[in-house]
Amino acid sequence: MKWMLYAIGSKMYNETVIVFGDNNQLNGILTAPDIYKSDAAVLLLNSGSLHRVGPQRLYVNIARDLGLAGFLSLRFDFSGLGESFAIETNLPFKEQLKHEISWAMSYISSHKNIHKFIIIGICSGAETAFHFALNNPSIVGCIPINGIYLEGDEYVSVIDNALERTKVRYYKKNALNLSRWIKLLTGKSKVLSNRKLLVSKFKHLLTNQTSKVIEQKSEPQILNRHRQAYNSKTKLFYIICEGSVAFDLFELLLKDWFKKENTSDHFKIKILADTDHLFTLSYSQSILRHEILDWMALYFYHDSE
Repeated sequence: MKWMLYAIGSKMYNETVIVFGDNNQLNGILTAPDIYKSDAAVLLLNSGSLHRVGPQRLYVNIARDLGLAGFLSLRFDFSGLGESFAIETNLPFKEQLKHEISWAMSYISSHKNIHKFIIIGICSGAETAFHFALNNPSIVGCIPINGIYLEGDEYVSVIDNALERTKVRYYKKNALNLSRWIKLLTGKSKVLSNRKLLVSKFKHLLTNQTSKVIEQKSEPQILNRHRQAYNSKTKLFYIICEGSVAFDLFELLLKDWFKKENTSDHFKIKILADTDHLFTLSYSQSILRHEILDWMALYFYHDSE
């Protein structure tokens, strides 16, 4: 289903500021449709230290798209971010995030009588969403966007190689971009201000020594986590941007497994070409928003008419 969303007359959704959690320390925006078309609500999780509007106000637009399509959504700030108060706790950071997501779900369950949830996050928010979805039966859908999913030694062993691959792909792609060369030759490019950087990048393009083979003594833990997700009942829609290091980590660690194992219709991956890690350009945001809506329509949209 391809969505065409138009608000005729009134907005067709309402946005309300809410406070929730222990002592009402968390703050969020609840976007509720005039007419509900789903029995599941959507949670939008902070991307790193960005507050609830998301990168380039992306979460605002996604929430309003969902409202027009008949989905309830909540974009909120974790404790200590945006307008949510810091919470004194002895819990590890990731455990505290799980509690706060549970508080958001409890608020919606008690106030809207909705008990199923789809969880969306970008970057670190993708990892938080992914890990929370693995062990929570109330999460029926998850959209992790540009997640890294690596920790500790596993992260250290591969991240430098992945970042180098990302940079080389960027410069190779732009080496064939006519408008970039025009800027360079007319003196409008900032790259000329750092000749040492320019020389090093062209050396990388010529030698292409960044695709090192990663020797794995044993199967990486990241595969175990994704295998667990694959075997769960949660519907997953992985979204990866071509301009993100998440793409290179996928190529290095997960691509072969996805090709071999991915035979389930509830387990989907989408690579978005010409998009960067945080969707800087408006057209890339538009692509992402339509991908999300189309996937939501496939599994969670219920038209009673």
